[in-house]
Amino acid sequence: MILLFVGFVFSDSVIAELNRRSRILYRDNEECFGIHTVLTSDKKCICQDGYTNGNPDEEGCYKCQEDCHPNGSCTFPGLCNCNLGFYGDGVYSCVIPKPVIQDSPFGEYSGQIGNEIILYYKPFYHFYPLKGFCKFEDVSYQALQFNNLYISCMIPKTLQKETNLSISFDEESWSDVVQLIIKSRPSLQMHLFFVYVFISFFIVLLISYFICSKTMMSKDKSLSVSQMNKMLDIPLSEN
Repeated sequence: MILLFVGFVFSDSVIAELNRRSRILYRDNEECFGIHTVLTSDKKCICQDGYTNGNPDEEGCYKCQEDCHPNGSCTFPGLCNCNLGFYGDGVYSCVIPKPVIQDSPFGEYSGQIGNEIILYYKPFYHFYPLKGFCKFEDVSYQALQFNNLYISCMIPKTLQKETNLSISFDEESWSDVVQLIIKSRPSLQMHLFFVYVFISFFIVLLISYFICSKTMMSKDKSLSVSQMNKMLDIPLSEN
């Protein structure tokens, strides 16, 4: 199945490249395929004056009517969009947003010390973070994982039973805090208790098996002796 999927993607990429080359090799002698492009005397497509963005051999060339934000760029077919890691309209605003933690799907955020805690946040349209951080009380830690849905961090070993927790994409704008409940690990005595119970149960089961086996053998032996006695008591038939 994986090979079929890889072959499908590879085939699409090959077809797209062949189409691109065919447009270059067999383009009309009088015009180019892309928008806002012109054909030069040596049969090459170039962007028209004023259209500085795009690829004349692909979708064509374009420009944005407005100046894009410093953290944004002009994209096809002429729209300002924020760069990766920023959120906004692309013209007046491109910022790293303040995350909003969503309610835990399990009812509460909890975990054990040394384990990973996953915090889900409200997704932003066309935004993918470049960094992720968690702050336990007043101490910040770099995230283990982050994407456009959640941030995960390791729970430090120095925490108490309950602590404040917040997340950030830039270690400056932090979300509102949520309560993280620290669940204690089972103690060594508890582990030893379960081992003792398991071993005791196994020993009792083994003893019961031997007792039942011995009882069944005794019954079989008694039955065999009784049958032999009956056979010996049978009188010989008269001729």
